[in-house]
Amino acid sequence: MLGRLPELAQRVCAELGESESAYRDAVPRAELQEVVQESLGQILEHAAWRRRLLRRAGGARRDQGVPLDFLLRVSHLDFRILWREMREEARACSIGDEAMLEASHAVGNHRRPHHRADDGFGAARWS
Repeated sequence: MLGRLPELAQRVCAELGESESAYRDAVPRAELQEVVQESLGQILEHAAWRRRLLRRAGGARRDQGVPLDFLLRVSHLDFRILWREMREEARACSIGDEAMLEASHAVGNHRRPHHRADDGFGAARWS
């Protein structure tokens, strides 16, 4: 997808232009395109790094005999703890519940559920 960054950034900018007049009216298109493209690139690079990390750690856990179901359940623990801390920080900064709800929906819309291979007995298997 890194090779498609200019196209993806153009799509984001087009949608922003249609739905967000503040961007359309205040931010020059070329500047917005540059920032969006850099942001998307960083997101993709981080996702690739995290995937490599999880594969390495997952392989090690598999070799140690950790069941896949358990690994899948705990794989989001880091995010849950970080999110809790972010909520506490937001409250300390007087960010209201409505803003936090909006943020949680935005985060939730970017997360994807894990797919599992089921062995027919309700337990996921390493494949």
